[in-house]
Amino acid sequence: MKFFHVSDLHFGKMLHNVPLIEKDQPYWVEQFLTAVDQYDPEAVVIAGDIYDRRVPSPEAMKLFDHLLTELAKRGKYVFVIPGNHDSSVRLSHVSELLASHRIYIAGELQRELTHVTVPGETTDVTFWLMPYVFPKLVSDKNVLERDDLSTYDGAVRALLD
Repeated sequence: MKFFHVSDLHFGKMLHNVPLIEKDQPYWVEQFLTAVDQYDPEAVVIAGDIYDRRVPSPEAMKLFDHLLTELAKRGKYVFVIPGNHDSSVRLSHVSELLASHRIYIAGELQRELTHVTVPGETTDVTFWLMPYVFPKLVSDKNVLERDDLSTYDGAVRALLD
């Protein structure tokens, strides 16, 4: 199975007081969509830091909406995984609706990780979506109910177990 993996989009980022959202980031999105058309992957994984801050600008949200809409029009499976700059709650607020269009968002960390199996020509592939892991969230009563998780490595290992 062919899939694209991108991360750290940081839509809405300012660089030396220059807003990248005005020209650079929209240009990148169009170039990325051209590559999707050219290479025709079955899926696109967008892993972490979609936005540059937890409360993104309207322009950043509009650009991400455009990217998802175009990928959906192309019939691609899309997997979105929140990073430490993203608000998983805000990012996944319409995840059920998006799932009906093959766009899956990890959302808030849960005991059971979101996973989706994509049918392939020779074999099916299951994508497991793990949002950015904060040890305190893994220790939470809604996830593992453990008080011995203080490191990121330990939290991820416990979650995977």
